[in-house]
Amino acid sequence: MIEPANRMLDDIDLIARGHVPGGAARAHAAPVRDLDLSGVPAPGWGGLACAQVARLVPGESIVVVTDAPPYAMLDAVYAVTGDRVMVEYLATGPVAWVSALTRID
Repeated sequence: MIEPANRMLDDIDLIARGHVPGGAARAHAAPVRDLDLSGVPAPGWGGLACAQVARLVPGESIVVVTDAPPYAMLDAVYAVTGDRVMVEYLATGPVAWVSALTRID
């Protein structure tokens, strides 16, 4: 039986060697998706947002929706990225807070 930790490495190895339908040329990263964090506990927002922002290339954006003010999440993103991410508030409650995060470096 393959353990879950080793399974990921096996799948990556197969993709790198072209053992996927269509070969390695057809293997690609999943596109960055917008985040709807409504219903997710606020302490987890920072990590989720940082993971998505880390995948952005300069000029790309994601939209993050939260059901409470996202200030702590945005502080976490800033702590990781510094001035490399621009924040634009698209909506500021009371039902949903919507922020656009754009990679600028």
